[in-house]
Amino acid sequence: MRFAGVLPEDAPDPGVAAMAQARALPVPVRTLVAQPTLARIAHPSLMSTGEPPTAASVSWSYTLWRVPGAPDDPANLADLDDATRESLDAEPPWPRPAWLVASLEWMRRPMLWEAVRTTWDPPLVARAADPLADALRQHVAYVAVNRFDEARGPDARWDRPELEAASAWNPAEVLVDGVAVDGVRLDGDPHVLGLGAVLADGAILTAALPRAELAHVRVAFETVAW
Repeated sequence: MRFAGVLPEDAPDPGVAAMAQARALPVPVRTLVAQPTLARIAHPSLMSTGEPPTAASVSWSYTLWRVPGAPDDPANLADLDDATRESLDAEPPWPRPAWLVASLEWMRRPMLWEAVRTTWDPPLVARAADPLADALRQHVAYVAVNRFDEARGPDARWDRPELEAASAWNPAEVLVDGVAVDGVRLDGDPHVLGLGAVLADGAILTAALPRAELAHVRVAFETVAW
């Protein structure tokens, strides 16, 4: 039986297409290294320009386990309001795709949302005076706007002057596949730490990490093994 206005049980997972496109990019995709406190979400988020793509970015989200191996520990549950919790607990009268059910379960856990991004953008590299700064500033602002607006208050904006200050930018080593790469650290945002580097293959690697969870995260990166 089909219900009007809802996804059928056999609706395809849109993440499968994103995964295929990410694998086809001309640069390798990076992720945080495997570690007990993180579980990478099955499929990445992908944004691209053109068909076939002339530029693209691939972002990974992670479920955070503050106490690994103890899924019922309260520390491993997200701080949800009553309305959100009730909506997650509600069982609709129709069957749902397995991938949709899984994505709703992720919402019960703390997350590092779109925390690691690989950008392949030859036009940006060609036109920007500092393509890494552009990419990192956009990534940090994107996570800050979408995850921390409530903490910031009603005047949160996309144009973040705190990300423009010279004092917010400092050289940093970024560990990628076990090798220290020269990069930058963006410290302007009170809730999100930014790290980035331009890699030898032309990819721009950026990370936008919630400061409150840094104690649970090993900040090192590796190439995705598809």
